Amino acid sequence: MAGPLASYRDTMRRRGAQARREQERCRCRAQETARHVAEYLRHAYGAARVVLSRPVAGEEVPLGPQSDIDLAVRGLDKADYFEAVARVQDEAVSFQVDLVRIEQCPESLHEVIRREGCDV
Repeated sequence: MAGPLASYRDTMRRRGAQARREQERCRCRAQETARHVAEYLRHAYGAARVVLSRPVAGEEVPLGPQSDIDLAVRGLDKADYFEAVARVQDEAVSFQVDLVRIEQCPESLHEVIRREGCDV
C-alpha cells in the first residue's frame, strides 16, 4: 500500500512534468513569434539582421507571464524606429517585444548580442 509520501511524490512529479510541458509550449510560441516579427521587420523595413536574445532562444531561463522577446535589429532606419516598435507590438500579439537598433547599442550590449544572441 502506498503511503501519503508516495502519493505526494507522484503528484509533484506530475506537476513538474506539466510545468515543463507548459514551459516548452511557451518557449515555442515565443520563438515562433520572434521569427514572425523578424520576417516582418525584414519585409516592411528592410532589416538586414534580427537577433533574438538568449532567454527565449535557450532553455536555461524559465519564461514567466511577464516574459518578453528581446530583439536587436541591424538595418532599421533611425527614422522608422518608433513606427517599427509600434507595428511590432501589433505583430507579436501575446508577447511584449523590446526592440533595439544594433547601430545604436553601447559596446557592452554589442558584446552580449555577439556572445548570446541567435539570428532569427
